[in-house]
Amino acid sequence: MSIGFTFNNTHSRDMGVVFKSTDRTLLPAKRVTRYVIPGKSGTYDIEDGYDNREIVCEVSFVGESYRYPGVRSRARAVAGWLSGEGLLVFDDEHEKAYQAKVIGGVSIEQIAVTGHCEVVFSCAPFAESLEYNQQRATSVSLPHTETVNVNGTQETDCLVYITARGKIKDLTVTRIKVN
Repeated sequence: MSIGFTFNNTHSRDMGVVFKSTDRTLLPAKRVTRYVIPGKSGTYDIEDGYDNREIVCEVSFVGESYRYPGVRSRARAVAGWLSGEGLLVFDDEHEKAYQAKVIGGVSIEQIAVTGHCEVVFSCAPFAESLEYNQQRATSVSLPHTETVNVNGTQETDCLVYITARGKIKDLTVTRIKVN
């Protein structure tokens, strides 16, 4: 069984593509603004989150009907598929997805009835869970505490939806930071 990927709701096998992962960096580069202060050695660095990450793959395919002219038509179909943007999900990490798009050109190297090319996906810095941790607390007595656990590697935002049967007169949402 070969491992593939899904991009924009289409799996690589459906496009007749096999792939090799070239660079799937584990941690994106930090976004650092550097200031040079006259008379001070070194720089003053301000860290402000993370840059987008690039994921590099090599994709290969066989021409349609295993014929030489079919390589170009298959390549155009693959290029059309990769020209969009959407979620990028690898089979070996099927529970995580990257917001991705291909922003660079995709060239093709053709040998007889096969073609291959390098594809660079520009992705958001961190993978998202495809199954967000959702909790539901129904019919609670007040005051009530609900703990939300995020099992990611970076801090993340949280959405809280509160539905009441009557008017809410007093509501407090407290963020407790645990180190």
